[in-house]
Amino acid sequence: MMLKSAKVVCSLVVATTVIAASFVGVSPVKAASLTIVQSVMGNIFYENDAKTFNVQTDGASVDWSYTDYWGSTVESGTVPVSAGSAVITVSPNKYGWFQLLVKVKDSSGAVITQTETSFAVVSNFDLNQVTSSHFSVQTHAARTDGIAQDASVLLPIAKKLGVKSVRDSFRWSDIEDTTKGIYNFKSFHNNFMNTLTANNLSMIFTAALNNPLYDNGNFPTSTEALTAYANYAKAAFQRYPSQNKWMEVWNEPDIKTFTMGLTPEQRPGAYFELLKATYPVVKNAAPNLPIIGGVVASTYQANATFPNTLFSLGGLSYMDQFSFHNYNTDPNILAIDITDFNNRIRFYNNNVTIPMDMTENGISTANFSEEFQAYRQAQKTILGYANGLNLMSSYNLQDKLYDPTNVDNSRGLVRNPKDPKGAYVPKKAFSTYAALTRQLSNTTFGSADTISNSSIASYTFTKGTDTIRTMWTTDGSTQGVSLHTNSPLMVSDIMGNSRMHTPINGVVQLTLNQNIQYIKGNITRIPPNVSTGTVITAEVESLPTTVSSGDSHTLITGTTGTYSGTGADKLSANAVDDYVTYAVYIPQPGAYDIKVKSILNSDRGTYQLVIDGTNVGSRQDEYRSSSLSVETDLGNYYFGTAGNKEFKFQVVGKNASSSGYTLLLDYVKLTKLSVDQDIIVDNTDSGATFNATFHSKWSTSDKPKGYYGTNYAHYKSTAAGQTSWAMWTPDIPLEGDYKLYMWWPSGPNRADAAPLIIQYGASTDTGQTVNQKVDGGMWNLIGTYHLTPGTGNFVKITGAAHGFTIADAVKFEWVH
Repeated sequence: MMLKSAKVVCSLVVATTVIAASFVGVSPVKAASLTIVQSVMGNIFYENDAKTFNVQTDGASVDWSYTDYWGSTVESGTVPVSAGSAVITVSPNKYGWFQLLVKVKDSSGAVITQTETSFAVVSNFDLNQVTSSHFSVQTHAARTDGIAQDASVLLPIAKKLGVKSVRDSFRWSDIEDTTKGIYNFKSFHNNFMNTLTANNLSMIFTAALNNPLYDNGNFPTSTEALTAYANYAKAAFQRYPSQNKWMEVWNEPDIKTFTMGLTPEQRPGAYFELLKATYPVVKNAAPNLPIIGGVVASTYQANATFPNTLFSLGGLSYMDQFSFHNYNTDPNILAIDITDFNNRIRFYNNNVTIPMDMTENGISTANFSEEFQAYRQAQKTILGYANGLNLMSSYNLQDKLYDPTNVDNSRGLVRNPKDPKGAYVPKKAFSTYAALTRQLSNTTFGSADTISNSSIASYTFTKGTDTIRTMWTTDGSTQGVSLHTNSPLMVSDIMGNSRMHTPINGVVQLTLNQNIQYIKGNITRIPPNVSTGTVITAEVESLPTTVSSGDSHTLITGTTGTYSGTGADKLSANAVDDYVTYAVYIPQPGAYDIKVKSILNSDRGTYQLVIDGTNVGSRQDEYRSSSLSVETDLGNYYFGTAGNKEFKFQVVGKNASSSGYTLLLDYVKLTKLSVDQDIIVDNTDSGATFNATFHSKWSTSDKPKGYYGTNYAHYKSTAAGQTSWAMWTPDIPLEGDYKLYMWWPSGPNRADAAPLIIQYGASTDTGQTVNQKVDGGMWNLIGTYHLTPGTGNFVKITGAAHGFTIADAVKFEWVH
C-alpha cells in the first residue's frame, strides 16, 4: 500500500480549530477565535523539554485540562489572556500520550469556544547507542507528488519515536526521468538522506515503481526494462551507500495496483524475472546489502498462488530476505501467516528458511479506535518479533491525507498537517510504539511462556544480563498473574512509565489487560492462571507439614478409592491445642471457597481451621461411631497475596463419645470466586432501570464528555418530579462490605442535591445526596455498605427539585 496515488497539499499546520461546546440544557456557544501554536513540532516532547502551548484568542481567560491514555485527568488550570495570547505550561511528570482540552472564556466567565489537541512525552533515547533494532516506520517523504510528506518534520519525529530505520522509496521515474540511462538525483533526494543521517536513521529502500520510459509505463517485462530497473536500483545504492541498509525489489507485486499490464496468472512469473535480473546486478555492487524479495500484499490465508508459484520458479535464489505486508488486526492470524510462509519457504528451499520481514503493518483509525490501534499495533509488533521476524515497519508515520473516514489514509501514528486536531500531533499509537522501541531495542528474543488456563501472552527478551518480559491478555480481559521472584521487578506500563515492585512472600502480583506491560527482572515461575470457578485441590499428604511439639503425623493409605491422591494425613494428637499445619499454595490473590475432606471415626477430635492467624468456618466435630469420608464447606476466605499460606488445623476439643483427639485429613479444595473485580453497573446495562411519572422522561446524551461508558441518562427535575427515579441493581457474588461509588458528568445545570436511596441487605440508607455540579468524570465515594449475595441490593437516585439529575454508573468495590 506504500505508493498508492492520492491528492493532497502538504503544508505545516500547527494550529487547531474551534469546536463549539454544547451539552444538555445549554445552547451552543458562539464561535470565537482560538488557535494553539505548537512550541515543539507535533507537540511531541522529550522528557526534559519545556512543555508549553501558546493559545491565541480574543477571549479573556483560558481554562485548560488534560487527560492521559487511560482517560484520567492529570492537571488543569486557568491562565489570563494578555494581548491576545496565553501560555499553557504542563508538567505531567510521566511519559505517554495526553489529550489537552482548552476552553476560552469571556470577561463574564462564560465559555465562548473550546478545542482539543494531543501531545506526547517520550524519554530521551540515543539512537547512537542502538546497535540492534527490529523496528521501522513508513514515510512518504522522498518524493514530490500528491502524497509527498515533509522530511524535515517527519524524520525528527521518527527519531523521537525511537525507530532505527524508515521505509521509503526514491522512485525510478524520478531518477531516470527524461533520458534512458541518465540518473538525475534531485535536491529532495539529497535533503531526505542528509536529514536521515542527521537524525541517526537508516533506510529500508524500496526500489519502485513503473517508469514511462520503459514498456509504456507498465510492469517491466522486456529485457531492456528489466536491465534498466536493475541499473536504477544499483545507482540508487551507489549514490547513498551508507544510508541504504536494505533494498526491497518492487512493492506488492501480487496485486493489480502495482502490476499494470499483467494478469493475475502472469504476475509471479514476471516478478521472478525482475528478481532474477536485479539481484546479481545489485549484489555485484553491494555484496553485503540484504536484498528483500516478495514484498507481497496478500498472505497465504488470502492468496497462496503468487508466493507458491514464485518459490517454485526459484525466486528464493534471488532474495536474501522475504517480506510480506499485514493489515489483519488479529495477532493470532499474524502468527499463523508467519508459520505458513516459513513452511512454504522450507518446502521450496531444501528445508532451509530465510529471514522474514513485515515491512508494512498498520491499523487504521478510520474503522478502529485510537486505543485499539495503540495496543493492537504494539501487540502485533511484539508477536512478529517473537515469531522470528527480522524487520517490522509500521505503516504509516503520518496520516497520508486528512480524511478520517478513509481507511488507507488514516493509518498514521501522527496526524496529517491539515488535521483540525493539530499538525503532526500524536495518536495514542505513537506513544505505545515509542515505549516499545525503548524497551526492546538491543534485545534478542528468548522464549514464549505457556500459562495454562489463561489468555495471557508472555514473551521474554534479553538485553545483556537483563530479561524483559512482555505480557498482556489476548482477549482484552482483566486477569491477575502471580510472578514468582527472588528479587524486585521493574514493571513498565504501555506508555513507558516504570515502577519497582518488591515481592511479598516471593511473589509479585500484577493485573493484566490488553495494554502491554514490560517486566524486567528474574522471574522463576509463572503459575497457571486461576479464573473464576477454577478448583484447586491440595492433597495434604503432599504438602509441607509441621505438627505441634510431641506429636506426629502419618501417611495413611487404604482401599483404592477410599482416599484422594496417595492417601490421607493422620495427626496423632493427644490434647487440646495440638495442631497440624499445611503450607497450601495460593496461585493468585482473591476470594476462594474452602472445602476440607476428612475421615470421621470414633477416635476423632474437634478442630478449628486457622488460615494465617484467622479462624475460618465453624468448629468441626470429626467424631462418628464408624468410618466415613466427608467433604465440608468451611466458607469463603480472601487471600491478599499469592504464595504458600498456613492452613492450621488446631484441636479445640472432642466429642464426649470420642476416644481421642486424632485428625485424619485428605485434602483442601479451593474454588475461585468472582468477587475480586469491581462490580460496575452502567446506565446502559441490564441492571439499570428508569421510572418517570410526570411530564418529562429520562433521556440519554453523550455531551459533554466525562460520562462513563457510551453515554449517560438525565432527567429535567421539578419539585413535582421527586417520584421519578433511576435505579442500579448489582448482582453481588459474595456477602461482605463494599465501597459504593457513583460516576456522573458534572455541569452548572446539574442537580446539586439529588437524593439517594441505598438498599443494602435488610437496611436502607436515605440520608445521602449528591452534588452533580462538581466532581464529574470520576468515581465519587458515597459510603461503605454490607451487601448480601444476589440482586436484593440497589442504589436509587430520584429527581432533585432543581436542575438535571444525572444517572450514569455505580461501582461496588469489595472491602478485602
